[in-house]
Amino acid sequence: MSKKFDAVKEILRENTKGLILSLLWLVLLISVVVFLIVKLTAKTPKASNFEECTQLSDSRILESYPERCITAGGQSFTRKLSDEEQENLLPPL
Repeated sequence: MSKKFDAVKEILRENTKGLILSLLWLVLLISVVVFLIVKLTAKTPKASNFEECTQLSDSRILESYPERCITAGGQSFTRKLSDEEQENLLPPL
């Protein structure tokens, strides 16, 4: 019986490096898969108005009047002018 255990121990010693290398590859593969799942399923914040658009880190604010904000996805939002600002745009009578 001890000869069988000795044979098993010898086989394990000979294959230890291969087993460890296989486990490391498996851990690396699982890590990459988990990273990709998390990255691809993460919800990106969406804007529905000018104020929300300005809070997004990847949006651009155009120097126009009134200001326009454009998201990374290409959505465009224009700042609403107050009544006073709209009156100032009218030509004098």
